[in-house]
Amino acid sequence: MSFRIQVSNPSVKSSVGTQVEEFEEAIGKIFPEDTEYAYFIWNAIPIRVSYDYDLRVNIDDVLILLEALLNSEQGSHQVGWGSSTFIARWDVEWADNHLTIASQWSSIAGYYEDLLNSRSQLVVEKDQFVYEWKALLRKLIEAIEISGIEITIKERLDYLYQIEAAIPKLGSLYQYIQLYSWW
Repeated sequence: MSFRIQVSNPSVKSSVGTQVEEFEEAIGKIFPEDTEYAYFIWNAIPIRVSYDYDLRVNIDDVLILLEALLNSEQGSHQVGWGSSTFIARWDVEWADNHLTIASQWSSIAGYYEDLLNSRSQLVVEKDQFVYEWKALLRKLIEAIEISGIEITIKERLDYLYQIEAAIPKLGSLYQYIQLYSWW
């Protein structure tokens, strides 16, 4: 059982002079629709995740989950992925460094929900699962900074920075790369 995140190298639109209230709105404005995708590798199955839509819609839920995982030795949490090209429910439970996700996949771009549902349970080390998110969060932060977009309500953006900084290392695909030197 495995979980990985491949960040890829999405294009970032210059948004100098553009002003939005929240960072989620900024994500939708700075990534073009026709750029590279991130990929979640779920039990050896790649899942395409768009930056401009899937991540924009779901980033709040991801940050809340990561905060819970970083701040408690055991617990449970439910994540509802709700974009039209990525609809799933993850029931997450963890104790110590053991994490289990029971998932239900409803709609995935490419129509292979049945395959994902046949491999619906994910069992991984909690720390490794958390590490996988660092490069993706860092990519979002860097894209916001590069774009020049102005975010007027900073609390959610600060939350993104806080969660990314709390994750101590990069996931397995990027663990051997000098931190941030490859962006």
